[in-house]
Amino acid sequence: MKKEISGYWMFICNPNKWEIDRFMRSGVLEDTYSISEYHKDYFKKGQMGIVRVGRDSRPKKKLGDNPKLLPGIYAVVKVLSEPEMLVSDKGNYWIDQKAKTTPRLRVRLKYLSTHLDDPVLITDLNGTQIVENDPLIIKGVQASSFPISKTSFDFIVALLQESQATTNATSFEPIEEQEYSEGKTYYKQHIARERDPKLMREAKSRFISEHGMLYCEVCGFNFKEHYGERGNDFIEGHHTKYVSELSPDEKTKPSDIVMLCPNCHRMIHRSPRISVEELKVLFK
Repeated sequence: MKKEISGYWMFICNPNKWEIDRFMRSGVLEDTYSISEYHKDYFKKGQMGIVRVGRDSRPKKKLGDNPKLLPGIYAVVKVLSEPEMLVSDKGNYWIDQKAKTTPRLRVRLKYLSTHLDDPVLITDLNGTQIVENDPLIIKGVQASSFPISKTSFDFIVALLQESQATTNATSFEPIEEQEYSEGKTYYKQHIARERDPKLMREAKSRFISEHGMLYCEVCGFNFKEHYGERGNDFIEGHHTKYVSELSPDEKTKPSDIVMLCPNCHRMIHRSPRISVEELKVLFK
């Protein structure tokens, strides 16, 4: 059965041929990416995609102090051009020298968000809707590019957003923020999933009414106690109902929010995600 072309793509990365981890650490946000030749008539400017990394079998000598990458989704990208015959822009990140210099059909991509430290691993997708909608995201495919459904794209983006623990997002649009790396200015973008800020305010208000102050429900850290007025009313709210798992009409209540410090919040969202109760057992 032919896969429907939805305008959403999976770009397949073999880390044994080009080192996507080094590329992402460079801060470069535009690149060219090879595509499957039989998709050349379907790529259009403005389409979206994910970058799926396969099995990393690089030897220790090549990795240095860096860990091997686990199979998973490491970036969200936007297509900037229709296919052209191009030599890769990846330059020194290639291990496969022949691929480095061979012209191929490629599209220009912009990285909207990179997730080297917080990918969605393939093991995270087992048992989810991806199994039914787009099983090749999990199984992998011998190709440079492959179409996926909008449903799967939205689901994975929501998982990536949850892994970043960005709980106060207001829209599902790229948000641009300027950052600096050793004096070089570059831009980093994130995709956010909609949350209602009123819910967080009510949850905090209820918590203060019940406990008299805001503090982390795992480690007990109180920001006002340590930072004075600067830390007053500061805490992060963890949604025990993940946005990626909510149905369109499902409601979230203030009682679904747990108060956490950034450290504990990050530990919960680190792949594989765990519950607040499980983190309490681990905390020492």
